[in-house]
Amino acid sequence: QVQLGKNRDLGYNQENLLLIETTGDIGKNYGVIKNELLQKQLALSVTKANSPITRVYAYMGDITWEGKKPEQRASFATIATDHDYIETVGIRVKEGRGFSRDFNDSTSLIFNQAAIDYMGLKDPIGQTIEWNGRNNTIVGVVENVLMSSVYRPIEPTMFAFDPGWYSTMMVRLPANNLSATLKEVEQVFRTHNPAYPFYYQFADLDFQRKFSRIELVTQVANLFALLAIVISCLGLFGLAAYTAEQRTKEIGIRKVMGASASSVVILLSRDFTLLVLIAFAIAGPLAWWAMDSWLQQYPYRVEVQWWTLSLAGGAALLLALLTVSSQAFRAANSNPAKALRSE
Repeated sequence: QVQLGKNRDLGYNQENLLLIETTGDIGKNYGVIKNELLQKQLALSVTKANSPITRVYAYMGDITWEGKKPEQRASFATIATDHDYIETVGIRVKEGRGFSRDFNDSTSLIFNQAAIDYMGLKDPIGQTIEWNGRNNTIVGVVENVLMSSVYRPIEPTMFAFDPGWYSTMMVRLPANNLSATLKEVEQVFRTHNPAYPFYYQFADLDFQRKFSRIELVTQVANLFALLAIVISCLGLFGLAAYTAEQRTKEIGIRKVMGASASSVVILLSRDFTLLVLIAFAIAGPLAWWAMDSWLQQYPYRVEVQWWTLSLAGGAALLLALLTVSSQAFRAANSNPAKALRSE
């Protein structure tokens, strides 16, 4: 389930993408900071938005379009952006264009494909959308971008050109000499925002935080599984030793009568094999039910495959046989004369 989330197509480029909260004088000096970063070639592209690419902070309703059905009342994830947003984060444009300095985009909107599909629009470019008390025009459609939960479907998302509504700067750094570049970027921000520390995070690391909860569950589950296996093996080892001790004379007689060591090992292991198979018949369906119930909280999830449980059952049987075999081999290779000398 963790790998499923990590392997999803994000729809943007995380590489060397810096997320910086616009504290203090950053907003007031945004233009100066952006120009200096670009002129010194410390950044490939710079933009700002009301939320980082890894989060959605705003949802807007009251959106009307041609053909809207009465039951369509869902709010859209809303990203207020500036120029160079699409280029900086690396979103792919499917139709139309991004926000451009060559146009007055104050009433322009861009939607992701999920939003276009939800609205049921055909040929969306140029269509009118009523929102925020005015008519707006769709100028572009972008591919779906994964901003919120990795285990939920892509949300219908609307991008509006609103440079005054922002909380985060996003800076695309050049790939070469990243450490030195980052120090110079920090100096630029300290110059124009001296009252605040330079706090930043990379988009890929912020994305990894989405998995903190499920990875914690994974670690706890692994720990308890390991403890259960160790305790089970200790119990099996003790039971095998006790069984071999109780059947010492029987094993001695069988060996005197010509039984081979391998037949004695099979004799002692057979009962344990049956017990493990019975345990698996009980635990297998319960484990499947527990895992399937846990996965139901994730709309975007893996399915529990039958071979997963079969593999686990096979591993449990092999581990049990390896645990028991040490005592079985010890009993099978013992001297029958010692076992029968008191008879």
